[in-house]
Amino acid sequence: MSNPITTPPTPINMRPTGRYDGEIAFSNDIATVVRGGADQSTVASELLPRFVQVLNLDAAGIVSPQRGQWRVESWSDATGIVPNPPSIGALPIELIAGAIDSGTCSRDGQWWAVPYQIGVDDHRIDPAPLIGCLVFRSENDSLDRSLVRGISQLFCSAITWSQLDHRRRQRIDQLTRVLEASAKWQS
Repeated sequence: MSNPITTPPTPINMRPTGRYDGEIAFSNDIATVVRGGADQSTVASELLPRFVQVLNLDAAGIVSPQRGQWRVESWSDATGIVPNPPSIGALPIELIAGAIDSGTCSRDGQWWAVPYQIGVDDHRIDPAPLIGCLVFRSENDSLDRSLVRGISQLFCSAITWSQLDHRRRQRIDQLTRVLEASAKWQS
């Protein structure tokens, strides 16, 4: 029996093209960094500049409350991590606090705030919850709000995953030491 197909099939281009290329590439960057077991500072140093580039932002950073004071964990522009981040007074603290309280992405003028929380839910409160906020500024008023939310949530997921992974590793180390001590005591 002869083959009725005389020409080979045209290959299908599986690489996405168009508007979301940068976002898809950023998602791949996140997956690569997270798979490597990176801690929060590594996630920030490797992904925060890419986040700024993908959304064409002026700058972005991670801000968290610690011992009753706000702290800038990391700050970046499109060229990389900025060694001297802005002072807390230069940031929209009311916007950040409101976003964390509501648990939703908030915007005020050129500033955006996207909260992340670990260990806080309706049924229990972790004795040491991890709470923070991705804060960024853009003079571009035409940013697609849903795109900003999606990319921001991906970034915040990478941050929370790295923090949870760090906690799990600490807990495993702690339990290993307990088991080793128990084994010594029993022998």
